[in-house]
Amino acid sequence: MSNDEAERRARSNGSSPVTDVTLADCIHLYQTEERMEGGNQVYCEECHDKQDMVKKYIFYHLPQILVISLKRFEMFGSRAQKLMTTVNFDCVLPVDAFKLPRGLDSGTKYRLFGVVNHLGQADGGHYTAMCSNLDSSRDPKWRQYNDEMVGQPMTQKSGQCPPCNSSTYMLFYERMPAGN
Repeated sequence: MSNDEAERRARSNGSSPVTDVTLADCIHLYQTEERMEGGNQVYCEECHDKQDMVKKYIFYHLPQILVISLKRFEMFGSRAQKLMTTVNFDCVLPVDAFKLPRGLDSGTKYRLFGVVNHLGQADGGHYTAMCSNLDSSRDPKWRQYNDEMVGQPMTQKSGQCPPCNSSTYMLFYERMPAGN
């Protein structure tokens, strides 16, 4: 997929809904090199002038807990707007979705154990969470957390993730033992 296509898919603001954005699309876009030139030049402390540069993000090691924050808010002039794109994610995230330097185990996988949702708009809202028990990796029981209320285990098929929707704000993954 081209960078322009990945960006278009990941940046829908709800006015022209894009329904097929995946977490892998977002990770690909996040790791894409960005040229900082013209009005986006970066100030250099050594030469005391603005310079062109290339910005990119690289995973040099794989953490035990991987926290992914989806870009849900964007400024348009002086006004913030919530981005309403649904990002589709799976219960298991293989790291082959990432661009990894040589030497990192591309067979590593992560298991979803928490989801934070933001309900509302950019100027206000409410956060809720869905979490599974880390000890129940074979058949996790998901519970809804909403202020002082903890819901009963959510009814879903074995191995099924919480639903993907436009309120999903953060994803919490745990590194799985090798061979799983």
